[in-house]
This record gives sequence, structure tokens and C-alpha cells, in this order.
Amino acid sequence: MTETGNITVIALMILVILTLIGISAGRISNTDVIAARNLIPHKQDFYVAEAGQNMEAIRIGSGEYPVVASDSPGFVVADNTYEVVPGNYCDYMVTYKGRFTPPKGYSALHFSRHDYEVVTKSGKNASNDVKITARYYSIGPKME
Repeated sequence: MTETGNITVIALMILVILTLIGISAGRISNTDVIAARNLIPHKQDFYVAEAGQNMEAIRIGSGEYPVVASDSPGFVVADNTYEVVPGNYCDYMVTYKGRFTPPKGYSALHFSRHDYEVVTKSGKNASNDVKITARYYSIGPKME
């Protein structure tokens, strides 16, 4: 019986390997949790900026912003800050980009398309600032 104790050595080696796998898995999951925790403020700022975009799209669609003379593209029609949700503020700027031909299906004789650029910015500090730029248009009766 020269093979006594071999099973103990093999079992010990398997336990050591499983322990090392468990330790590395714990470290990887800890790193993932830290990375996810660091993304939370950025995602919150993104959603606040996106909410600001949606609010401005509604205002443009309802005709709240004036149509300016067609020869003044780049005119800032709104530049302000408001609270999107309690404690989260969004800066926004709405710029009139000009008059363009209406999309297919609308008569260029009877309708005008007015484009607006909306820039929303959210963030509690410079490292988390989120800036979203979008362009919206409204279609209305032809104005000369």
C-alpha cells in the first residue's frame, strides 16, 4: 500500500484551486459594483437633460416659442434653468435656426417649417455634465 494519502493531496489541491477561483470572482464582482456605482450620477444627469429635451419639444410643438423673422437664424428664443424633478436642475437654450421647406405632404405654398435647436445641460459638477443637442421643427401656416 504505497498510495496512502494521495487522495488527501488531490482533494487539497482542488480546494486550493476552488478558493483561488472564489477570491478572483469576488474581486471581479466588487470592481463591477464600484463601476456601476460611479455611473449612477452620470445616468441621473443624462435623464435630467433628456427630460429637459422632452419639455422643450412639447413647448415647441405647442407653439410657445415665437417664430422670428426668416432673416434672423441663430436668434436665441429661450435661455433659462428650471427644476425638472425636485433637486435636479436643467439648463436649456432654444435657438431659432430659420425657415425651411416643409416636409413631403405639406404644400410649400400654404405651410412653413420653422427649425429650433435645443441644447440641454445637466450636472452638479463639471465632471458629470451631460449635454444633449437636438433639432425640432414646427409646421404652421405660411407667414410672410
